[in-house]
Amino acid sequence: FADFVEGSSHLTPNEVSVHEQEYGLGSIIAQDELYEETSTEEEEDSDSRYI
Repeated sequence: FADFVEGSSHLTPNEVSVHEQEYGLGSIIAQDELYEETSTEEEEDSDSRYI
């Protein structure tokens, strides 16, 4: 606790790593790619209904 009060990190390196994997830039890019794939599939499905 005293180290935290003096300005040290209150997170372990493992906690920081897990947070980066879940919420970091790489996670955002992966979610965007997944969303784009899903959107493309939905567009293709809706396009085929009108043919």
